[in-house]
Amino acid sequence: MISSGSPIATGRAVRSIRLLSLATLLMSAGFVTGALLPAAEASAAAAPAAAAKSAYLDYAAPGAFQIDSTLVEWTDTARSRTLPLRIVMPRPGGAAATRLPVILFSHGLGGSRDAGRAWGDHWASHGYLVIHLQHPGSDSAIWQGAENKLAMMRGVRAAMAPEQFIARIADVKFVLDELERGERSGDPIARRADLGRVGMSGHSYGAVTTQAIAGERFGRSEAGRQIADKRVRASIAFSPSGGRDQSGDADSQRFADIRTPFLSLTGSNDTAIVSSETAQSRQIPFERMPGPDKYLLVLHGADHMTFSGQPELRDLRVRRQKKGDSAPGSAADNDATSMYPPILAASLAFWNAYLKNDSEARRHLASDDFERRLVRADIWKSKQAK
Repeated sequence: MISSGSPIATGRAVRSIRLLSLATLLMSAGFVTGALLPAAEASAAAAPAAAAKSAYLDYAAPGAFQIDSTLVEWTDTARSRTLPLRIVMPRPGGAAATRLPVILFSHGLGGSRDAGRAWGDHWASHGYLVIHLQHPGSDSAIWQGAENKLAMMRGVRAAMAPEQFIARIADVKFVLDELERGERSGDPIARRADLGRVGMSGHSYGAVTTQAIAGERFGRSEAGRQIADKRVRASIAFSPSGGRDQSGDADSQRFADIRTPFLSLTGSNDTAIVSSETAQSRQIPFERMPGPDKYLLVLHGADHMTFSGQPELRDLRVRRQKKGDSAPGSAADNDATSMYPPILAASLAFWNAYLKNDSEARRHLASDDFERRLVRADIWKSKQAK
């Protein structure tokens, strides 16, 4: 439990700010309202798309709600572990007064609660309560203060140890438990959360965390199947992990228990920075998960940091690679935000379909509406009920 009073209301608020919309971002990326095509292509495609336009929601556009962001810390006294969190939600009032679906986001190796900011802010503007978790032991502290590269790599290895993976899973369950306790005690944040509609998401190591919460098997024992949390109704993995299943035969059933809706987002250049994961192996979870309600988006040219939701980090990596001052890895010639519209659109349509029971969003994902708004080299796949 939180060490002082109501777990959420008494969380140490660092700041509450009004966030800018993504409208400027989308305009600067060359995308127009009502389509996911570059401006030059949108004009040519306007005629054949006109018939479907009236039924098409621009899922990449910012939502109607102004949003607030609050930084808090929650303490799990049972584990003597304090979690920094970033909570983003629509500003109270009007339609935002209703109970909101909840989405958790888990950062990658060496990340923080700022990870996934572009995604979480977008979802919140469309009526979601988003909680960005920071996992001590595998967060930005492993990079900060390292005296040299050797010390940094020691921190990386420690962060990837089984103990840290287990701690991440416990962090997710703890946050859901705290929301339930806060709901019962009338906490002002928790009482806005609809805990019957919970989604889980994460990038890289956070995608591994997400896959585990969704039901990925770890080992053949029954204990390996008890990681999943049934409170989570749908999941999104940004840069998912095929893990040891890259061999094709070993643990071929490891994704067989992921039966809830799942969206995998990756790119043709989405190679790993500190593991053997390849762009191809990141498609394995989708291929091995049973249908229905499974989706895969592969963006041509998108690299690993494209999916972090922190454009400044991805663009920094690109600049370092051009100088030859980083680990090997491909980077697209465009900036990170140019890849954002299809990511924003696919993720929001997915959440709307499975956390808001939006039949139009589900139809959109299952039809060719979404695929025809991608560039030719992108890949969109789905598994639906026959």
